Amino acid sequence: MISYDWDASPEQRRKVPFYYGYIPDKALSRARWLLYYIAADMGLFFLYKIVRRDFFYYANLKGLIRLVLSIPERFTIKLMADFTMLIHLRGPTEMGGFWFLQVKMLMGGEEEK
Repeated sequence: MISYDWDASPEQRRKVPFYYGYIPDKALSRARWLLYYIAADMGLFFLYKIVRRDFFYYANLKGLIRLVLSIPERFTIKLMADFTMLIHLRGPTEMGGFWFLQVKMLMGGEEEK
């Protein structure tokens, strides 16, 4: 959050304009980029689940209702994992290997040397 605060600060942008400024000035632009990120992240997660043939949720239902119920379930689980990092969601039927990717992104991909 410090990076966001400093980048959005008009004072910091005046001091070092070539470094600060990756976050747009207008709130609408910032919201748009946030929605792009969430859509890309969810899309990647849904694609991961579809490729692994694990998209449909536990309910033993048939037809379109199975898809209609699976989308909000997967969406909710992904949001919960994103904002809380619940370790209980790391199981293969919930987040699977995607949970590891989230932890790596959260840590910034840093490795000990």
